[in-house]
Amino acid sequence: MNKNKIIMSAIGGVALVAAAVVGWLLWSACDEKSEMESELEVARGNVERANSAKVAPTQESVDAIDANRKMLDAWSAEALAAASAGDRAVDASVTPEAFKRSLVVDARTLAKLPGGSGGTIVKEDFGFGFKDYITGGSMPEKAKLPAMQRQWDEIKLFVQTLSACGAVELLEVSVVEQSAKPEEAQDNRRRNVRRDDDGSAKKLSVSEQSYALKFLARPAALVGVLNAFATSERFIAVDGCSFARADDTLQSVLGGKDKKDGGRAASRSGRRGRRASEDASKEGEEDVQKKGLVTDPEADMPFTVTLKVTTIDFGTAGAKAAAVSAKAADVGGKDEKEVVE
Repeated sequence: MNKNKIIMSAIGGVALVAAAVVGWLLWSACDEKSEMESELEVARGNVERANSAKVAPTQESVDAIDANRKMLDAWSAEALAAASAGDRAVDASVTPEAFKRSLVVDARTLAKLPGGSGGTIVKEDFGFGFKDYITGGSMPEKAKLPAMQRQWDEIKLFVQTLSACGAVELLEVSVVEQSAKPEEAQDNRRRNVRRDDDGSAKKLSVSEQSYALKFLARPAALVGVLNAFATSERFIAVDGCSFARADDTLQSVLGGKDKKDGGRAASRSGRRGRRASEDASKEGEEDVQKKGLVTDPEADMPFTVTLKVTTIDFGTAGAKAAAVSAKAADVGGKDEKEVVE
């Protein structure tokens, strides 16, 4: 192969490589352009959707959202403060012996509270849900003292409320143990979160305790008890309420029982039974006319009321007590260090 052919072959190879490079660059540029056009269409669609939305993408909208968020945070803090106003902190230093003594002393005081019939709110040797510890020889377990402190504090509140509202007698009070399902507990953990002033999330230590109350009360006292629970500083929710009388005073005065018996006699003995029933009805009407007022609500039989209530503690009092204790310990440590120095 001569020199000219070699030169021409080299030039042809270089031209072929250059053409391939130019072709690849053109294809890459077209592909990049297609991708950019696709991204541009997506961005244009996003802008159009944002412009057509109810909240316009403007600085005024951002400012309004921030203002609404601050108002919501303020309302949430105010609502939490109102709901947790009655939170109670337990005393971790209480011993089982000291708690048992306080149970006995408080039970004696509660037993002297007045009832609605001129007597006391409870009968003698009433256990207030802690009979084994108050009238028995059992000693509270140290591990259960925090829960028992809360339960006893709330039972005292219930008894004092019933007495103040004019309930006749407290028949039973008991602590209802509840076991939350795992999924319910998880849902509660997700809900029990609030925001601090700096926006950081803080978990609330929310706890619930249920009770069952059974007592005697007339209508006015029952209404007073329900209103007192609804307006109590302690967060109390009424889960269920039922009430009934063992005997209907009005029916007894009017002779309802005799009328029923007369009706059965009429069905058995025909005309003779109907005649006896009519005579009994006339005598009952004459008695009512002579007596005048049939019943007196104040002297009527009280209702037997069964209440199921739940108290909710948001843990704010315990958190404050822990913070104060930690601060005191920190100050004490500093003072001790200064003394050592």
